[in-house]
Amino acid sequence: MADFVIIPDATCDLPRELRDRFDIPDYVPGVLYLPDGTETRSNLDWENMTQKEFYSILKQKDAFFKTASASIGEATEVIKKQFAQGRDVLLITIAARMSVTFDVCVKAGETLKEAYPDRRLVVFDSLRYSAGISVQVAAAAYLRKQGKSLDETVAWLQENCDRVHQMGPLDDLFFCKKMGRVSNMSAIMGTLIGIRPMADFNRDGANTVIGKTKGAKKAENATVEYVRRTIEHPEEQIVFVAHSNREEAAQSLKARIEKEISPREVLIIPIGQACGPNIGPGLVAAYYYGKPISEGLADESALMADILSSK
Repeated sequence: MADFVIIPDATCDLPRELRDRFDIPDYVPGVLYLPDGTETRSNLDWENMTQKEFYSILKQKDAFFKTASASIGEATEVIKKQFAQGRDVLLITIAARMSVTFDVCVKAGETLKEAYPDRRLVVFDSLRYSAGISVQVAAAAYLRKQGKSLDETVAWLQENCDRVHQMGPLDDLFFCKKMGRVSNMSAIMGTLIGIRPMADFNRDGANTVIGKTKGAKKAENATVEYVRRTIEHPEEQIVFVAHSNREEAAQSLKARIEKEISPREVLIIPIGQACGPNIGPGLVAAYYYGKPISEGLADESALMADILSSK
């Protein structure tokens, strides 16, 4: 195996069992500010509160979590542990346009150059978040297992970054209203008639709505069909299904993807404390490598319109 380690930040949403499976020894933490003004670390393993408690708080009208990047010192400690063991580091971060984590990690690496002149740090901007990072971590771990070097692995991630898709519905429009994304009337009316926004990543990694449908079943049907028509070489890849307090819907989507698309594997992960405050409850989505994303999501929007018109 190539002698470098893969380190994501806390927005990757990979629980311990999957970090162990992919040989991920650590992650760069983030800060989670609680509604009472205290703070804790964004914990991928829910050791500071349960998922149920976290999402129950998110649903409250006037209760807000806030998130922040790790400090340079905290990122330095994570990298230093690996350098001290003689290993280079590939550090995969949340999209730089969404967080300062990328810059923090680059600066952390600079502080270690003098002490560890023979060690290398590559900080990779995933242009994604949550399971969009998980997909890239899994791919990097596979390439490393195949004996690919650090440079070869990074080159592959860069070449394929704009192929990482997200698709799935969001059903809690009241959280969108709470965050100022929709009006109160839109939230009420949309919830009453079961509107589900359907979104994919644009080229810059922004979550962009490309269609809307009504009802959980139609949303699931549209999700599966969209994945089927955009995924490439499913037999070679792991598809992630991420959810924010929607375990049952995630299990249903997983079963459909396994039966109708047959990827190598489908893994379910919960959206955690670093991404959850900005996503909110009610999302269930598939993340995978597919066709390159088009400029302005023009092709993807047309595809979704065709799918929804035929359902």
